Amino acid sequence: MERLDLLEIFRELKEQRKAVVSVCTANQFVLDSVMKFQKEKDALVIIESTSNQVNHRGGYSGLTPFDFRKMVLSLAEKNGVQTQKLIIGSDHAGPWPWLSLSANEAMEEAKKLVSACVKAGYKKIHIDTSYKLADDVICDKFIVARRQAELCYVAEQAYKDVSHEDPIPPVYVLGTDVPPPGGSVGAGSNDTVTVEELLEDLDMTRREFLKLGLQNAWNRVVAYVVNTGADFTSFDVVPYESDKFSQSKSFLLREPYVLEAHSTDYQRLESLVRMVHDGFAVLKVGPELTFRFREAVFALCDIEEETIESQDRSHLVETLLSEMRANPKHWKKYYRGDDVELKFSLYDRIRYYWSSEKVEAALKKLFTNLHSLRVPASLIHQHLPDVVEDISGALVIDPFELINLKIRLSLEKYHRACQNAQV
Repeated sequence: MERLDLLEIFRELKEQRKAVVSVCTANQFVLDSVMKFQKEKDALVIIESTSNQVNHRGGYSGLTPFDFRKMVLSLAEKNGVQTQKLIIGSDHAGPWPWLSLSANEAMEEAKKLVSACVKAGYKKIHIDTSYKLADDVICDKFIVARRQAELCYVAEQAYKDVSHEDPIPPVYVLGTDVPPPGGSVGAGSNDTVTVEELLEDLDMTRREFLKLGLQNAWNRVVAYVVNTGADFTSFDVVPYESDKFSQSKSFLLREPYVLEAHSTDYQRLESLVRMVHDGFAVLKVGPELTFRFREAVFALCDIEEETIESQDRSHLVETLLSEMRANPKHWKKYYRGDDVELKFSLYDRIRYYWSSEKVEAALKKLFTNLHSLRVPASLIHQHLPDVVEDISGALVIDPFELINLKIRLSLEKYHRACQNAQV
């Protein structure tokens, strides 16, 4: 098997002014679609789990890093994806899920998370310590840099424990100008850092790494996160403004890194292409893909309502809303709480509830009800017009394929942008 040369991969992305999509989700339907798409395009893809989604305690998905990697590799094998085309990583590895704990407690949890990710075989570690913890008086750039170094030290120690059976050490992504996981709360922000601030952060972090003897690890820092200014709220998308990054090229010329863009969800193709032109070689996406999944499932519920007797329906939407209201912790900071926002917000906090036992049972019933059902093509077109063109005759429903086609709409957009498509 061809060895994965991570440093060379990121070097080539920078030289060729291309990009790679980083899919940040633990949703199996989304990941299955990603694998199918990747196999068809023969493209490199990064799959990352976020720290609140997957961690050593199970996260909201119930998966540890070992479980997550096993699931991803299983889906890759099922779809014939070559492992040298796949990078598994950790998004926002740090204290984010434990902000209510003291700094010592939160950092201990973060260290356990980072160690678990590396020992599970994750190869791209985004270290994110840019959050004020419960007893922090301040969380300035020095504290952020020191904590990044501390977590990298733990990662390197963890790799030593498994290096005898794994010849590929992890690479790192740093940067303090980090949008919060899953979208910011409020109207979004177009604030971006200057090149001078980037270089100051970089120098400070480098010094903290060297204090801990992490020169070798520093040589494996491949990307820096910079806030693109692109963002989204429940019902609005803040577009990327390329002119704010006219200075970024000087940073890229001076340093060996690529830029990594977070919160690129829902951006138009032309905006994503401009990001790639401006040096963003990693485009992270998550909520947009689970939003597409949710759209497809809700469309299937509408089709079910037209074809299945009431007493035999899945009642999936009602079950989801009931679960969200019974356990509001995943959305209460983001939503007012009305049904429209719970169901259709771009934040897609609904993604936290698909693993509920009741929701899983309702989803299974929906698929059972519709699978192989022969219906007028116009009925499917009515609810999924962007994935089914036929309006005459009859079609046999394959729920999984319809979901896959819906998710592909976003994957195709990202693929074109990463290939530096001309728009």
